[in-house]
Amino acid sequence: MKVIKVNSGFTLVEILIGMNLSFLVFTILVSTFLLLGNFINTSTKKLEARREQNLMLHILDELFYKTSAFSISHSFKDSITTIEFSDSKILQLLNNEISINGEKYLANIQSYSLTINTELEQIKIGSRSNLNYVYSELLDSNISSNSIVSLSIEINFPKKKYSRYFKPNQFSINRFKDIHKKNA
Repeated sequence: MKVIKVNSGFTLVEILIGMNLSFLVFTILVSTFLLLGNFINTSTKKLEARREQNLMLHILDELFYKTSAFSISHSFKDSITTIEFSDSKILQLLNNEISINGEKYLANIQSYSLTINTELEQIKIGSRSNLNYVYSELLDSNISSNSIVSLSIEINFPKKKYSRYFKPNQFSINRFKDIHKKNA
């Protein structure tokens, strides 16, 4: 008589191997979805920050483009530069933010600098101004746009540097341009 073995189930080793493989597949799927979600979240935040930067640069450009006169004052104590435009708008460049009429627009600025060329001298002010370098009597009072030969603004964001150059009566020659990408 022949004995016929009937295999009516799985052995314990087969069950354990199947559970381990199922757990590995589940772990890979979960980690893939978590990494994908993290990538989407990070990309969205970067795009929102880029949109905010571009919007502020456009607003700055329009302020200078539409105005016929402005005055500049700078406080070395607080490192605050105030630009008052003829249409009663006030632009304030602070240590790490830009505000227009008290409304904060950008808060992730690393630094800014404003270079003013008058007929007599060049004045450089900004969030990292050196008191020994800047020794102008004009900064105690306002500088009007009539005495300015040219003006340039540089804004440094964490990964970008934007620069804008203005001349009287030709304030919109070139828009804000991306100078270079910093290696981060």
